[in-house]
Amino acid sequence: MNDDETLTAYHEAGHVVVGYLLGAQIDEVRLDSMIDDDLPRRFGDCLVNWGKVDASCDWQRQRELMTILAGPVAEMIYRGERLHPAHFGPWQGDWQQACARSVGLFAHPAEQVRFLEQMIARLYQRMEKDRG
Repeated sequence: MNDDETLTAYHEAGHVVVGYLLGAQIDEVRLDSMIDDDLPRRFGDCLVNWGKVDASCDWQRQRELMTILAGPVAEMIYRGERLHPAHFGPWQGDWQQACARSVGLFAHPAEQVRFLEQMIARLYQRMEKDRG
């Protein structure tokens, strides 16, 4: 595997492991895009199936948000760098997806960003601890 493939593998593994541990079925994982004209060169896909759930339930939103953000966090740990998903090209799609999934939960956008950043910090702490 070259560096981009390795980084993508760690990233997608983050989605897979956290999603699975939170009760999802992982339908498919790819280390390339399922859509040919998609985003940056380094790109993978993970199809997470939650089954029949109430998408508006707070716990379900949290499970989805943790799974979405676990990809960048796994890659952060592997890289040894704490980059912000909103500002690092390959992770911007994850950040946008997390923002879209959490829209309307907060009165102000700054609260939403703070919540997502805190979730990233908690995931990082937990995943870094479990890496050992």
